[in-house]
Amino acid sequence: MALSKEELKRFTLESEDPRPLGRVARPHHNASLTDEELVQRIDQRNDQGEPTFLLRQEYQRRLDQRGL
Repeated sequence: MALSKEELKRFTLESEDPRPLGRVARPHHNASLTDEELVQRIDQRNDQGEPTFLLRQEYQRRLDQRGL
């Protein structure tokens, strides 16, 4: 599964919290998830109207790490 900027943009537009709801200080909080688990969790939480900022932050970290 390949992560993409376009998918992250879509996840952000669909999210309950396109910007952080407060101070965010948990780097690598979701680093243990596989790419597939990360995408599934973001999709699921967006469908349920739950915040996804920390998940999307991990997604962005992976894109940056891979030079995408």
